[in-house]
Amino acid sequence: MKKKRILMLFGIACVALMVIALPCAKPALAQPLPKRISYATHKVGSTHHGIATALSKVASEHSKMMVVVSPGTGPAAWVPVMNKTGKPEFGSAHILDAWWAWTGKITPKPLAGDPLGTKPFYKGGNPNLRILMAGPRMSTGFMVRADSDIKTHQDLVGKRVGLGYLALPAAYATLLADVCNAGLSVDNFVEVKVSHPVDGVGALMEGRVDATNAAIGMAKGAEADAKIGIR
Repeated sequence: MKKKRILMLFGIACVALMVIALPCAKPALAQPLPKRISYATHKVGSTHHGIATALSKVASEHSKMMVVVSPGTGPAAWVPVMNKTGKPEFGSAHILDAWWAWTGKITPKPLAGDPLGTKPFYKGGNPNLRILMAGPRMSTGFMVRADSDIKTHQDLVGKRVGLGYLALPAAYATLLADVCNAGLSVDNFVEVKVSHPVDGVGALMEGRVDATNAAIGMAKGAEADAKIGIR
């Protein structure tokens, strides 16, 4: 009996969740709840991970299910497995990752030079995924040390900036939008490759970059603020 797999997506504009649906032969209410389910999310220190941890705690304490958070590099690591097997049952992803994963395509981009490339991040599409719910907007922006002389986007020109995000291309898309809205391009910066926004904050703490893009509320940002001071 074919199963439908549903998903929860985190987006800069909205958030969603991926989850597996029970076999459709019987009414959903007739199905027993699993005793344990997995909730795939981003790296420890990310906003996604923080929200997933809070949701999992509430669900575990107020239901008969134990929801276990499973952090990883990003949706690309678990989406194909979820699509094929239904495991993990839940997962959080940027809205772009959701669309890319489901269609197997790259979104049309109003930017010259195809900064995200032309090769799909998810091969062949994943038609068994479903959006379970949308969530809150996530605000992102550039983070610098509290004592930095960088005050505006224009001050980033010629500075070392964490770029790349190969493990989480959807986050790189939001960085590109931020930069382009300021009338700049990543070519204006000295590129320091990082695989994930959490790693970018780590690079700022280590002094390897002058600025990095990050989400408001991420635990790694709070750690950086406590250790070096940020804004």
